[in-house]
Amino acid sequence: LYDSAALYVGIYCYESDPARGTSNILAYREDRIHNQDDTIRIGLDTFLDHRRAYLFGTNPLGTRQDAFFDNRSLNFDWNEVWDVETRSYDDGWTAVFRIPFRILRFPPGEGEQAWASDRMRGMQAKNETASWAPHPPLFQMSGVEYYGHLEGMVPTRQGGSLQFIPYVSADAAREGGGDVDLKPEFGGDVKVGLGANAAE
Repeated sequence: LYDSAALYVGIYCYESDPARGTSNILAYREDRIHNQDDTIRIGLDTFLDHRRAYLFGTNPLGTRQDAFFDNRSLNFDWNEVWDVETRSYDDGWTAVFRIPFRILRFPPGEGEQAWASDRMRGMQAKNETASWAPHPPLFQMSGVEYYGHLEGMVPTRQGGSLQFIPYVSADAAREGGGDVDLKPEFGGDVKVGLGANAAE
């Protein structure tokens, strides 16, 4: 499902014994949640080249994971602003992703596009993964060449974004039992996402 601004993906993870579920990491973002918690992850190959893909994931607590694949090389430094909401039920848990088109790069132009995609669920208690597109177990989400296809996509907003991430740091020192000398510093990081053509 999508609108003029974003792609929406909803997934219901059924579980016959929810007590066996594993969800330990509660944070805004943690890139290694798939190694420790139950997860659902989505891969999007927006150029249909079967080698580059965006990765979005979460655990039952709503902790985010995002990354970018390029020829199976995984870049966890790719961090963007997107939304996910999770809920737990007696028979499992759900995740609803909202992925803005502005954080993605895709071919320019109007009309329908075909993207490659996969969804993978990880279940720690069972040491098991299940994917939408069949592929050899060793590749997991990095096997972009095995992704299935999403047809009929008509994204209306090209990639490209500007983010400002503020920060505060401070140094504290005390000499001879006197008052603490606190020196705060303020700053920020600016992140510019280039347009879709820059991905080619």
